[in-house]
Parts: sequence; C-alpha cells; structure tokens
Amino acid sequence: MALSGKLRELGPLELLQMIALQRKSGLLRVVTGGRTLRLDIRQGQIAAAHPAEGRLVRLLIALDLLEPAQGDRARMIVEGGGDDLVEVLIRAEGVDPEALYPALALHAQSEVDFLLAQPDGSFELDTEAPPSRSPIPSGLSIERAIHEGVRRLDEVANLRSTRFTSDASVEPVPDAPPPLPGPAAHLRALLETPRTIPELLTESGFPAYETLTTLEEMAGAGFVVVSREARAAVAAEIPRLDGPPFPW
Repeated sequence: MALSGKLRELGPLELLQMIALQRKSGLLRVVTGGRTLRLDIRQGQIAAAHPAEGRLVRLLIALDLLEPAQGDRARMIVEGGGDDLVEVLIRAEGVDPEALYPALALHAQSEVDFLLAQPDGSFELDTEAPPSRSPIPSGLSIERAIHEGVRRLDEVANLRSTRFTSDASVEPVPDAPPPLPGPAAHLRALLETPRTIPELLTESGFPAYETLTTLEEMAGAGFVVVSREARAAVAAEIPRLDGPPFPW
C-alpha cells in the first residue's frame, strides 16, 4: 500500500505533519529539487535518512569521522553488493557507532530542511517497505524536525540575504591562530584560497545552516574576512557557481 502525490498539492510541511499526526510507518521517497530523498518513517518518527548521492559520506568526512579513502571504499562495497552503508562503515571501516549516531541525526535533519524548502516535486510513502537496518537510536521526532527545519531555513535565508550573499568571498586572516578541531577547522582548510559563498556551500560537506553559522562565528572571532571586493579580485580565476537558494 502506498500514499503518493505532488508537493504542489500537498506541501512538504503538510505532508510531514500528516505523517506525524497519523503515526504512519514506511519509506517516504521524495523526488524534488533535482535529487531524491528517502526517509524511513516508523510510528510517525524519522528512523533513518537513506544516505543517497554521497551526502552522508561527505558529512562524515567534514566531521572528521571518516577519511576520504574510507568513504570511497565503503561506497564501492555498497554499490557492488547492495549492503547498508552504515553497516559497512561500522563493520569494515571501524567507525565508532556512538560517534556516528549524532551525524545520522544531523543528516536526517538536513534532508528535512531541504524538503521543507521545496515548492514542487513528487512523493510516495510505501507503507510495506521494511525498516532501515541502521536506524537512529530513539528516532527523530518529525514535529521537532519540522520546528528545527523552519528555524534553520529562516536563519540561512537571513544570512544569505545579508552577510553571505552569492557575490561574497571568504578568505582567512593571515596571522590568525588555527581554529579548534571541528567544523571551523574543516572550513579553514578549504580556505587555502579564497572561496565564494556558493563554493563553500557546495564543497563544505556540511548542511547550509552549519556552514553559514560556523562562518559567522569564524568572522566574529577574527579567523576569516568576508568581502565582496575580494570576489571581484578572484572572479577571473574562480568560476561563478550560483546554485539554488539552499544548496545542501
């Protein structure tokens, strides 16, 4: 049995609220914004977000939970035998499950963020699909994910319309000490050469919210400089990558 439709008829917010209110279970597949999302829903909660199109691997690398070579090996195993990516990461690559679970929840939240921003697309909830083999412990409340998603989208929209516009560039302050390990250190490593905001959003591996709020903290602490003049200086060397309003 499946529930299907179009997002222009039943918006993403209404769709998620209906699933939560009716405590539905199944695999929610949404094709929108040029990509496919798959959320495993159990009793109205998000049990897992399937790691499609390499997004989870890029996030784990950005969080220093995975080396790029490990990600490549894991994806080859999954593509070759249909194994579950998270199982492969734990079993074959030795990733600590306790460190992995918060990243899985963040990945699921970022998929909800993206879905909430989409005006059109198609969806299908397969109520007979088997549950995920690698669920998030205790699940992720859809109501909480919606609340967080709306807040995060508002903050991203505000930052992108004011400080981190598409024509802005970011470069490190030469004499600043290196930031502590974590998202700031990962972004600082990307800034060996100046990057535009669209480039950082594409390359960071983090969701847009984490990327922009970390950049804001780094700018406030004097680690980086945000400049539109710098953008003009490097325009001849760096191609313009103006993506959608919320590239995740």
